[in-house]
Amino acid sequence: MGEINQKLLQTSSMKYSILSSENYEGSLNTACQKIEDGLPYTLLVGKGYFNEGH
Repeated sequence: MGEINQKLLQTSSMKYSILSSENYEGSLNTACQKIEDGLPYTLLVGKGYFNEGH
């Protein structure tokens, strides 16, 4: 599966959020609402965001 990035999402006009430690709650709430409304939504997670020390 190919890498999904911001530029592709912007080109397709698809709504998305970039998860960070500062905005994760709002981003997840927005994603859930869009999905409940039947709309597509993407959460982008930067490399290392879920780093578990491996």
